[in-house]
Amino acid sequence: MKYFKKFILIIICIVSTIPTFGITSEEIIDFVKNSSGTNAFYYENIITGETFSHNENLVFKSASTIKLPLATYIYKLASEGSLDLDSFMTYTSTYYYEGTGIIQKQAVGTSYTLRDLTQKNIVYSDNIAYRMLRAKVGLSNFQQYLRDIGTTMVDTHSYNHINCIDYSKYIKDYYNFTLENPELGAELTYFWQNTDFNDHIPAGVPNLEVGHKIGWLPLENLYHDGGIVYDEQPYILIILHQGMGQAAQIQYFKTLTEKVHEYHETLVDLSEYVPNSSVFIHLVAQMFDTELLWDTNGTVTLLHPTHEIVFDIIGKVCTIDSIPYNNAFIFHEGFVQVSHNFIVENLTPLFN
Repeated sequence: MKYFKKFILIIICIVSTIPTFGITSEEIIDFVKNSSGTNAFYYENIITGETFSHNENLVFKSASTIKLPLATYIYKLASEGSLDLDSFMTYTSTYYYEGTGIIQKQAVGTSYTLRDLTQKNIVYSDNIAYRMLRAKVGLSNFQQYLRDIGTTMVDTHSYNHINCIDYSKYIKDYYNFTLENPELGAELTYFWQNTDFNDHIPAGVPNLEVGHKIGWLPLENLYHDGGIVYDEQPYILIILHQGMGQAAQIQYFKTLTEKVHEYHETLVDLSEYVPNSSVFIHLVAQMFDTELLWDTNGTVTLLHPTHEIVFDIIGKVCTIDSIPYNNAFIFHEGFVQVSHNFIVENLTPLFN
């Protein structure tokens, strides 16, 4: 009896130290569902691989988001020696296109380096720079590159389309290039961290660096923004939208970014409890709104309505539905983290 009372006291002390969770992914998805217009978004923690999204396969016109993969492709060709970024192209009237950009204000006949055109393509979302760069590499070659990185929205006509999944592939390919090619990658990163369009995703995380590329069709009330938020654990955030007026969409993007960042920060804060933490067992129970059954043999069972997870006393997962998981730990929202490597298995379907 004394042992039992002491054990209960220990549990009470542990529970009293448990932090409360911030916003959940379900609350964020509900916010998006209840917002005006047609909406899609995608989040991915680059370090842990965790994702959640809404309407991630919904197709929109891409607008200027297509300029990001073109910039990556140009710099990839330069890294391979196929293009010289310091070579020149001359602006002729055949490249003219109204809308965003600054070249349209310059004289026909002005010459620009490929590096300068790439910078304008990203920083100013320059339509003429995009058309010149696309002509340089060839449309069919650019389209093949898009297929090679796994995208499916590769159009054979002049207007492009996108969904969150394809946009995430643009971003991941860019990010991998910057890791593999630090010098050229630093140039690209500088471009997309210093764009002229910062009232959407960057407005929601004003104290962090954001590398991003927008797409905008004002006559259709279409606005997209997607990129990387360079937090302690960087993450991809993509928001695709059509329907709201400009003022409303700016507020929507800002608010959604704030909510996603709050969620992300909860995950980062939570990681200090993984592994080897009995406190974390209680956090898991809190996540899935279930009770715990403490056994005298040194294990703890999570009493989920349809699935059984057994932990040892320090928080390691022993079994899930009697299937052994050696040296594994439950991570936030249904992920198992194996050992100290970021090898994750999405177990979220177990809890739906």
